[in-house]
Amino acid sequence: DGDDILVQCNERLDRVSVLPSVLFLLHEVGHAHTLTHTATGIMSRGFNNWNRAFMVKEPHFNGPVRPHEEAGAHWHRVDTLRLRFHPSFRLPLDLSRSPHKDHTPTFIPLDSGLEIHAAAGLVMVEFELDGRYKTHIEFPNQNGQPTRLPFSEDDLWRRVGVKPGSGRLRIEATASNTHSAAIGDVTAFFKDRVVTIPGGKCIKSAPAGHRGLNGAETIVPFPPQGARLTKICVHHGDFLDGIVFGFADGTTNIIGTQGGGVTELELAPDEKIERITLQSGAWVDGLEIHTTKGRSTEWCGGRGGGPGSLAPPDRYELVGMWGTAKNWVDSVGILYRKREARVGVAEGKGGDGREGV
Repeated sequence: DGDDILVQCNERLDRVSVLPSVLFLLHEVGHAHTLTHTATGIMSRGFNNWNRAFMVKEPHFNGPVRPHEEAGAHWHRVDTLRLRFHPSFRLPLDLSRSPHKDHTPTFIPLDSGLEIHAAAGLVMVEFELDGRYKTHIEFPNQNGQPTRLPFSEDDLWRRVGVKPGSGRLRIEATASNTHSAAIGDVTAFFKDRVVTIPGGKCIKSAPAGHRGLNGAETIVPFPPQGARLTKICVHHGDFLDGIVFGFADGTTNIIGTQGGGVTELELAPDEKIERITLQSGAWVDGLEIHTTKGRSTEWCGGRGGGPGSLAPPDRYELVGMWGTAKNWVDSVGILYRKREARVGVAEGKGGDGREGV
């Protein structure tokens, strides 16, 4: 009841006489509009001082309440950015919403950093160190929101003002469609993303699918020479059951199982997998595998979950796939490494000419 709430909040009844009904109102409305807990403000414990936003006096407070004494009675800057792009607060003159309304930002590991992809456009990237907010980068103007944002590993740590590995660094990316994604531990993220396959080390992409079945992991490298990939068989029903890879030497490898129906695609000698589009949630509902010759397996599986894609970043090539599965596939990803520069051809810096920001 109200008295219990007062005890929990350690508040005076004479200062917040309407506490039981409205004290937490703004805070909880904030949660309903995608806001998370912040370092200061209403989404911290600022609701304890909400009355100071419109009162000049307060019991047991010495003197009038001046603007700099309003304490937590404010919205943190990251709150205002989230609310700015929430559908509930759209204005008549706002630009049309992005067609990528269901796409979630993704983190693409690179040799010396990472790249954030957000088809709907990035609103901000937040940085926390050991559970505490440190800083953020923002893109409040709809015309200037990047869909790709690269960082070097050193730059990520410079932004929080410490040496690499000095604490647990968390980064969160928020897109203009209000979807967000986070890396809970940057150090662990980079450590887990390097694997060794025939031909050397490569990078393991973040997965699509949340391993809802706690499936076992399988890594399928594509041999750089000799036994090239010749055939793909996708087994599917309402979900993705499995993918069988056939090679020129007659061997096969599989991610998942061979249940459901099957869709086959034979590859030409100079044809490779280029990218994968899919739908996933707790597991992988369905996917379509696209090749370098513009062909595909067509859609295989269901349409549940949210949309996503798997493709190597610029200047990298796909060298394998990985996934986890139990009764069916509950996550899938790709392996890639930097493409070797051809003799006499200078390797570029990518679309924006930068390695990081």
